[in-house]
Amino acid sequence: MPLLHMDLATQMGNEMKIEILSIGNEILSGATVDTNFVYLASRLLEEGYQVAFHEVIPDDPEIMKEVFQRALQRSSIVITTGGLGPTIDDRTRGVTADVFDKKLVLSEDVKEYLIKRYGKDLSTIDVQSMVQRLYHAGLSVPFAARSHS
Repeated sequence: MPLLHMDLATQMGNEMKIEILSIGNEILSGATVDTNFVYLASRLLEEGYQVAFHEVIPDDPEIMKEVFQRALQRSSIVITTGGLGPTIDDRTRGVTADVFDKKLVLSEDVKEYLIKRYGKDLSTIDVQSMVQRLYHAGLSVPFAARSHS
């Protein structure tokens, strides 16, 4: 399956600039290797797309907001990785909701995915895991449409 939808790539043409933002204090501290960036950049290159910018940023809402806004001004496509887990320091959802002026809502698609993946009744899962179900109102959840095994 292509990493980028070809209609989008055709619309952007040669002027398309792709930016990847890696989010996490654990990356900046050296405690975690940013394998997500390596995977995404190499897959994009396989599809014929070059990443124009890559930045690693901390789990700091003010810095994240500033970097997101700059990325949206200079790049055609902005991909974020990290900062989406169920822990208290994962702030990407809230910051992007602010940047795009979207509310966060509970996704039924994600709920179904989590039930299939973990085989649990989500009503028994702790509050931190509920954070995994929060997505921006009016936007689709891309992975939820795919079948997972």
